[in-house]
Amino acid sequence: MSYADFAAILLTSVSIMVTVLGVIIALLAFWGFNNMVKQARIVSRSTATDEVRRSLQVGGELHGVATKTVMEITYRHIGISESAGWEDPLEQVEEDEEE
Repeated sequence: MSYADFAAILLTSVSIMVTVLGVIIALLAFWGFNNMVKQARIVSRSTATDEVRRSLQVGGELHGVATKTVMEITYRHIGISESAGWEDPLEQVEEDEEE
């Protein structure tokens, strides 16, 4: 075996090791990226749920909007008359928002 053959065998073995290492790193990167995306979905979903719950509580930013929208849908075709002794629920919601 000459020096040229020995050098060729060493270079081939090094290139095979580098290729295997590259494939392993690529697989780990793909696996890590998928886990990162999965964890981001979990965290964003829980954060959004907590924020919506907080906003819909009495005094939250969305509570008045949600209440007013539900009242508008509920009382859309019902004639409310003060002479009948009924107060307009939408006016009550607006008064609560002002306070």
